[in-house]
Amino acid sequence: MKIPLAFVAGGIVLGCGGGVREAAHYSGDQAPPLVAAWQVRDEAVLPPGYLALGEVSAGCTFSEGRRTIEHEWLSDVDCSEARVVRALRESASARGGDLLIGRVCSSRRDKERDGVQKWAVRCTATVARPERAASLGQPNVALSSLEKPPGISADQAETIDEPSASEAWRIKVDFTPARDSTGPRAPRRADLVRELSVMPPSHLRLGDVVARCRTGCALENVRAGVRIAAGRMGATDVVDVRCIEKDAGYLCSGSAAAYEVDPDRDARAR
Repeated sequence: MKIPLAFVAGGIVLGCGGGVREAAHYSGDQAPPLVAAWQVRDEAVLPPGYLALGEVSAGCTFSEGRRTIEHEWLSDVDCSEARVVRALRESASARGGDLLIGRVCSSRRDKERDGVQKWAVRCTATVARPERAASLGQPNVALSSLEKPPGISADQAETIDEPSASEAWRIKVDFTPARDSTGPRAPRRADLVRELSVMPPSHLRLGDVVARCRTGCALENVRAGVRIAAGRMGATDVVDVRCIEKDAGYLCSGSAAAYEVDPDRDARAR
């Protein structure tokens, strides 16, 4: 069941225009936002009292085993089901939904080329909204915020270091390995990568990372892109991160680094 057209008047302005690359593809009706993206929940079927707004989908492609990154979208550099689901939630929130109905995610392995294995991840869902939201006096009253315990939830905590997962579809990344690098290292989660001002004597420079966004990005997300890409290349730390404004966007750079002797594998480094 669709929401009456009168209810979504003006909703089209919620989308981004002007050539900004969208993370998720959405088709359907739009309405004033009810909840933050991290508050959007999953349900298997449409609950009583809810209306289906439309359909949303998003995807990315991850390359495993490469030593360089050449002008790739951050969404592909850090492609994961978790990132794609966050993009769905952000899109659903912006269109006035607070539920993802029947979410389905899949991953597909493509043919390996030159030692690099590619994986494609894709998720789809129906966006839904409470019927009674139409009768609320203020559109931004969050129905799901009632009787919530104090503090930060686990879902909200994931958005602190990187406020917008969707902006990864607008940020491009380059990684140039250092000549003295010891070769590919196992990827590392971004939240485990530290940002340092100077290179520690115990570390080896793996290479240089550049992240840039032409438009539609917050500075903190472009900066986070340096750390995210460094982690994907096996860095434990990113050193001397610097950012500048460039036209309508930002450019950030830093050096990816890791312990020359891994303390987790070699007792000599402990």
